[in-house]
Amino acid sequence: MRVNATQKAGYLPGFQYQSKISLVLGSADDYVSAPPELLFLYHTWHRLISSEFIARPIPLNEFREFLDYEEEWQPQNWPAAPSGYVHLTQTLESSTQADLRALPIAILPQEVRVAFQGWKNYFKEGYLINQTKPTFAEMEGFLKSNPNYARNYWRNIVLDSYPNYLKTLSLGSFDPNAIISKDEIAPFLRVAFFNYKQSLEK
Repeated sequence: MRVNATQKAGYLPGFQYQSKISLVLGSADDYVSAPPELLFLYHTWHRLISSEFIARPIPLNEFREFLDYEEEWQPQNWPAAPSGYVHLTQTLESSTQADLRALPIAILPQEVRVAFQGWKNYFKEGYLINQTKPTFAEMEGFLKSNPNYARNYWRNIVLDSYPNYLKTLSLGSFDPNAIISKDEIAPFLRVAFFNYKQSLEK
């Protein structure tokens, strides 16, 4: 997307791609027209895996950076922001809490956590995510915790781009220590698996 950013102007009204990849402030609450394919993928994501959010640490310094970049999450640009979140953002400069993950949802809402992690995955961890090479045993462990990523849910949806999505794993005959072929792992699965692995590290 970064490489093709200059060609994406107007892809979705209300989004900017030139100076940075973010919402156009003031357009966050506007309705936009989106291709049916995009809406289908969004609703599929929401139905199957939005509830399987894999929580990771939220370092204070990175959260400050996130708010500077993703200005739509600043309370003055988010009229529906809970009062606890407003107070949190107002006291960030004096805060000494190293990890914000432990905060209650009323103070750090789930949608902000999801946005922060998406921002971090995209802007800070892209290279590491692309280098992730799970074994069959590791992927089995991931699917036990996050079953809605299994092949039977996604096979028809990603058939054109990833026809072999988790195929070997579904057949049940594999070396647990072998690396899964990259043509069996769609990008959204690679990101989720990366977050899962990171969440297990102390």
